[in-house]
Amino acid sequence: MVKPLELPAKIEKLRRPADDVFHLLLRSGGDKRHFVFILNAPLAGVWETDGPVSPGLAPHPSQAMLRKPSAAPLTGLLTAPGLWELITADGSVLCISWRRKSRGVWWAREARLGGEPALCFPELDWRPSHNILLKRQQEETVEWRRNQGLRIRRSIAKLQMQSTSDDPELLRMLGRRASSLRGQTTYVDGFWCIPDWQGGDPHPLLEDGSLSVSSLVDRIFHRARRAEKRIEACAQRILKLEHELVGLEHEEMPVIAEKPATKGDPIIGEKGIKRFDLSDGHHLLVGRNAAANHRLTFKQARGRDLWFHLRDGPGSHVVLPLEKGENATAELLLAGASLALHYSSLRGERAEVRYAYRRDLEAVRGHVGKVLMRRENSLLVDPRQESTQRLLGSLGLNLR
Repeated sequence: MVKPLELPAKIEKLRRPADDVFHLLLRSGGDKRHFVFILNAPLAGVWETDGPVSPGLAPHPSQAMLRKPSAAPLTGLLTAPGLWELITADGSVLCISWRRKSRGVWWAREARLGGEPALCFPELDWRPSHNILLKRQQEETVEWRRNQGLRIRRSIAKLQMQSTSDDPELLRMLGRRASSLRGQTTYVDGFWCIPDWQGGDPHPLLEDGSLSVSSLVDRIFHRARRAEKRIEACAQRILKLEHELVGLEHEEMPVIAEKPATKGDPIIGEKGIKRFDLSDGHHLLVGRNAAANHRLTFKQARGRDLWFHLRDGPGSHVVLPLEKGENATAELLLAGASLALHYSSLRGERAEVRYAYRRDLEAVRGHVGKVLMRRENSLLVDPRQESTQRLLGSLGLNLR
């Protein structure tokens, strides 16, 4: 703990090196003090340090806006959980919020918090500037490892359920019984009832696609072969995931390099991104892996572009670039949704696809390719319908 800073204090420097880091340098008399605000967990809050964090890092785009009205000294302070309002001598208010839904730094004309402003900063925890970033990185890594561990355990549990959903030996036995006792095998209320060798209770089996006992027998043996392959594939995948889980404690959280967007950057030919040109002059972009999805959505797409993804399932990110003021037609929406469904785990099935403007998306820290959506719409797509194929064909998009 250090002695609280008395107000009024001159603002020597306002610096925002990153979206969730804000540095404030104040002078009160002959005393210079550094304050660092972390706007995102972990370590969200305000800290006093011996200097700026991330020196030399290019400033956040809001930097110029913050510098403009900073000539007047600070004369008062209003605080609430997750929010500080710094009042200047000319009546302007510097608001710093690390609340989840309203985090950021901005100037306001008047304070929103009530009560009399405090005339000094409260006592704060003091940390060396390098220690804050190191501690934050360590906590982010711990959180990332915990989330990855949960993801791996959920995947293992899902694979174990899939591997036990069908018993190949039982299916083959039922297939032999159905083949031998064809006259006694009946279809009742959506289930095929396969009789017992000894005259016991029949075994009900759900096989909606079978229209006759012959097709039922063929589908049962086919289902048994698929179950064997699935059990073998699940066992290999589970073994690989268990190795990942063991080695997770030594893994470091991946760092996504922040490359500033440059006008004229090429999109065609980017690794992992596929382009589909439509006959009406538009084009669609598809990410083929998690890293390409992240790069396409958060580095190359603009705020007005439309983004498509399968609802409640894994799949590629699809982006439809739009010009300023342009609205997507129903045909373009269907094309984007159909492409997102085609490059997903439900290819060829009838499923729901969600879409949103790029400006309504946020990346999930530590999870490359994952997205949080503030607003979204959805579209039900059935690629098997002739009308859907005809419309896609008119745009030059063949997804058969």
